[in-house]
Amino acid sequence: LAMAIKEAGGGMAPASVSRGLYCHRSPGTASHVMAHLRSLAVLLELSGKSEEAARYRDARRDMQEALNAEMWCEESGLYFSYNDEGRIDTAVASSLFPLYGAELDGPWVECLLRSLTDPALFGSPCPIPTLATRDERYQPDQYWRGSTWIPVNYLVARGLRDHGATEALETLVWQTVALCTAGFDEYYDASAAGPRAQGSPSCFTWSTLAILCLDLL
Repeated sequence: LAMAIKEAGGGMAPASVSRGLYCHRSPGTASHVMAHLRSLAVLLELSGKSEEAARYRDARRDMQEALNAEMWCEESGLYFSYNDEGRIDTAVASSLFPLYGAELDGPWVECLLRSLTDPALFGSPCPIPTLATRDERYQPDQYWRGSTWIPVNYLVARGLRDHGATEALETLVWQTVALCTAGFDEYYDASAAGPRAQGSPSCFTWSTLAILCLDLL
């Protein structure tokens, strides 16, 4: 996908792609692709394929430039998804994912750190809520309507580590571990009433990522 975007002339949504698979431009999707491109470049370099590695690094760089140009909202200090009708003005957890997939400069990192701890955005008692707390649709214990998911926390924690945000990383890791003291559920209540959300299935292996969060410290 990333190479198709690059070959089509750069940007997040060339016409040949936006009308099909990539009609929804998400900072979450872009961040995952950039992270994979970075990993592939490392593997190719280790395999002695420097030219191919350079192609993937270039593709990752182009995606990051497009991400900042097309999805960053200076006024809100967040990344937003877009579709063919324009910006989707909803702050969700994936607005923070460029911390994980991109290599951001200081001002972008500072804005995202403020959003992470802002009680009106993602600074809930049991972070990270999947929907900003200020949203009228926010329901802290409902499926992807504001509940907290360990895989989301893990990706953001990796991004905090990669950008040297040590204090924020330590806070998030221990908050994440605390969620799992009652069990490894599918998702958790993001409010002070939690952490276990009503109706959330238990014994979900992806929530054991809380343990791997400790390795990030």
